[in-house]
Amino acid sequence: MPSVNEILFQQIGAYLTEMGLGDLFSVSGGKPAGWLWNQISNGLDNQAALMIALEDTPQFQQRYGIIKEMRQQAATGKAVHVPTVAEVREYENTVSSMMRQAGLPDYLYDTYEDAHNLLRNGLSAAEVEQRLGQAWERVRSTDPAVRDAYASFYGADGDAALAATFLDPAKTLSQIERQSRAAYTAGYGQRMGIPITQVAAERIADLPKTEAGIFQDLTQINQLKGSGIFDETMGEAADADLEANTTGLDAIVFGDGAANQAMQRRTEERKAVDRSASGGALRTQRGATGLGVS
Repeated sequence: MPSVNEILFQQIGAYLTEMGLGDLFSVSGGKPAGWLWNQISNGLDNQAALMIALEDTPQFQQRYGIIKEMRQQAATGKAVHVPTVAEVREYENTVSSMMRQAGLPDYLYDTYEDAHNLLRNGLSAAEVEQRLGQAWERVRSTDPAVRDAYASFYGADGDAALAATFLDPAKTLSQIERQSRAAYTAGYGQRMGIPITQVAAERIADLPKTEAGIFQDLTQINQLKGSGIFDETMGEAADADLEANTTGLDAIVFGDGAANQAMQRRTEERKAVDRSASGGALRTQRGATGLGVS
C-alpha cells in the first residue's frame, strides 16, 4: 500500500504532467524520484507548500514566467489580472484555436510564447476573437483587391503582417474596423474602375453604411460611368468635366447637392442636344455645328 507521501507524489505528479512540467519528477525502479520527490522527502508534504516551491524552479519560470510578469505589472499599479496556471493554459488553447480557425500561419501560434505575447500586451481572449472577427474576414478573405488596398494604405502585406496590425494593442477595435472598411471600399472601387483615395475611402468608412450599402453605391456609380455621363463629349465645355471618383462619389455616396445638380444638368443638356439634332444644325454649348459653308 502506498504511503501518504507516495500518494501526494502521484497527485502532484499528475498535476505537473498536465502543466507540461513532467520533467520535475520521475519514477526509478518503481520508486518516486526527481525534484518533486526530493521536496516531499525534505518535509514539503502539502500541496500549498509544494506550489510555492514549484514557482522557484527554472522549469516553471520558463514555462509560466508570464505569471510573474503580470504580478510585477500589478505591483506597479497597473490594472491587470494575474492569471493562474489553469487560466494561462486555457488562454493558450483558446487563442491558438482562434488563430487556426482564422487561417493564420502556424508559426504565429505554434508555441506558448505566441499566446503569452498577446497576454503580456493586455489582449484578452475575447478581444483577440473580436480582432480576428468580421474586420479580419473582410480584408483577408474577400476580393484580393481589398487586401491590396489595405496593404497600400496601411502597409500590411502578407498574413503575418496583416495579423500584426490587427493584433497590435496600440490600435483600438474601432480603428481596425475603420481601416478594413476603407480597404473594402477602395478595393471594390478599383474593381469597378473607380479609383478611390485613402482619404475618400476613410470618409466612406466613417459613414453609417453596411458593406452591402457601400457596394450598392459603388455599383450605381459604375452604372452611371457605363452610361457615359462622366465622359465629356465634343459639344460640352471643358469646365463641365465630371469624374466618377469625385462627382460620382460626392453625389451618390455623400449626397452632395452640387454634385447631384452637375450630373442632372449634364443629363438635361444632352437631352436638349438630342432634341435639336433632328433639326439639321446641332446646337451645343459651344454654338452651332453642322452648318454648310457657301
